[in-house]
Amino acid sequence: MKALPLVLLSCFFIFNQHATVLANEVDVDITPSLASESSLKASEMQLYLKAISELFKGDFAAAELTNTRILDGKPDDFCALNRRAQCRFELGKYRECIADCSKTLSICPNYIEAMQLKAKALRRMGQIEEAVACELSRLDIEAAEIERKRKALREEAENAKRGIYVGTVTFGSP
Repeated sequence: MKALPLVLLSCFFIFNQHATVLANEVDVDITPSLASESSLKASEMQLYLKAISELFKGDFAAAELTNTRILDGKPDDFCALNRRAQCRFELGKYRECIADCSKTLSICPNYIEAMQLKAKALRRMGQIEEAVACELSRLDIEAAEIERKRKALREEAENAKRGIYVGTVTFGSP
């Protein structure tokens, strides 16, 4: 395997961690495509790295093909679906982008990035009402997440007032 720049590898692991956190937050029982590196064969790992590298380089046609190869073996890989949707959006394949986003959302309903991308593609297709509905759904999910975080912080503050230390509430990637 060719050596990849440290920045790209960092993005790879941050992306992997984000996907894992996202799946855990929405209580979906799926294993993200990169959650267990030890379970991947070397050739599969190379394919994932290639897909991410092509996407970061802006080689959207190649990244689309690589992600399609990943999906041939793992059709429910929501990370590969979302990457392919991003490529298809950049290539002007809005209908295919919307289809990939819809499948991503059927697997992981609260995947904010897929909602945003789907709304952008719907707008490009002139389907403004559907785009607005998608954005409103995204905002509802984000509002619920903000409220969940506020509640956790209020509980932490109340516990601190009573001298109870439960642990630090953290959000997002460590």
